[in-house]
Amino acid sequence: MAFLTDYQYYENSGVSPTDANHGSYQYINLVDIVKNFMSNYTGNNEVIRNISRQRIIFEAKQAIKELSFDSLKEVKVMQVEVGSDLKAIMPHDYVKYVRISIFKNGKLMPLKEDSKTNWAKQYLKDNAGNLTFDELGNVILKSISDIDQSRLDGQDTNSNLPEQNSFEIYTDLIGGRYGADPSELSAGPSFMIDQRSGVINFSSDAIDQSFIIEYVSDGMEKNNDTSIAVNKFFERYIYAKIAYEVVNSKIGVQEYIINRYRRKSMAEWRNASIRMKNFDPVNLLKGLRAMDKRIK
Repeated sequence: MAFLTDYQYYENSGVSPTDANHGSYQYINLVDIVKNFMSNYTGNNEVIRNISRQRIIFEAKQAIKELSFDSLKEVKVMQVEVGSDLKAIMPHDYVKYVRISIFKNGKLMPLKEDSKTNWAKQYLKDNAGNLTFDELGNVILKSISDIDQSRLDGQDTNSNLPEQNSFEIYTDLIGGRYGADPSELSAGPSFMIDQRSGVINFSSDAIDQSFIIEYVSDGMEKNNDTSIAVNKFFERYIYAKIAYEVVNSKIGVQEYIINRYRRKSMAEWRNASIRMKNFDPVNLLKGLRAMDKRIK
């Protein structure tokens, strides 16, 4: 990203929305990455010659995807409403959830992923118990399976929990509920991820409530090249990764050159990852001091 004055950064030069540039200066977008790579890493005097812009864009996107999951771990937060279908659609750039919580009494209460919150697809059968097919020969599915219907009807409640409001179970669990599996005790609705269908299935007590989904994004930002960006700490790694992938796929390149590009890529990734670690010596010192605390 080009240099921004204070007025451009804080007020977007008076243009609405005025917060458009907030937090942007620490990132470099895909357009600038491709432009910088083509001008500095390709040419007649470079190992990489005659490479298309599309190939560079492809390799850059692949590197950003890997970074988003492995190193950056930049968490996005989205609020979703769960209706009578007890489902929430995953965000389009969802890769993996970090935490799913419900907002209750002014606090975020993390929910538990529970295998008892089931869903299923079910074949539609005729009165004789035979499968039914459409005109193309594909088996027809029921609009809603019996398992899903039981969940919607509230029949999938956790048998290990008390009957009263699940947000009040903590006081009942103290000193009681002998033999209960602690992994199945939670104060609130539960959920299960249906990756294939792109939805999150909630238990029956989640109806008409709001939930906060914190998740790791793939970093592609709707595939808009100007919106796809990476932290500047990883800029040199992106260049090194593109160069390695291109050189590694070329015919006639000596093995020692390929290994040199590979080691360069790994070194840049390692250095950037260390810089991005949120290491706070003050918090470390607090933890070490807590080790000396006597427990009566």
